[in-house]
Amino acid sequence: MFLPEYLQRLGVHAEDVAFKAGIIAAVFSLCDSATAIPWSVLSDQLGRKPVLLGGLLVSATSNIGFGFCSYLWQMILYAALAGVANGNVDVMRTTMAELVPLEELHPKAFAVLPAAAGIGFILGPSLGGVPEPDIPDCG
Repeated sequence: MFLPEYLQRLGVHAEDVAFKAGIIAAVFSLCDSATAIPWSVLSDQLGRKPVLLGGLLVSATSNIGFGFCSYLWQMILYAALAGVANGNVDVMRTTMAELVPLEELHPKAFAVLPAAAGIGFILGPSLGGVPEPDIPDCG
């Protein structure tokens, strides 16, 4: 992954990189775990659509922000925000169960979520790493 190199570019010493990357991953997981139930309660109160859209907005914001970090504390903050947004996954599963009317189709429907995430994990970095095309200067 790119995190160790990113941490080194921020000035983290090579012997501390693994520990700092672990802290970032732990913060993400802790925030994910801590917000799963509150997201579900909020979706019962406000409805599924606003909660899913809010979670996607927080997720997009945190991922974009993570890419522009200049300090370790910023990376930890954006990892926490990403974890908060990821707590929304249970709301997505509930929405899938509600949208798929036949119970015998639930296994296929629930297989779509991790498949889509896997495709995103493959395509996202691949597209993000594509160099810009050389465009001739017209002027």
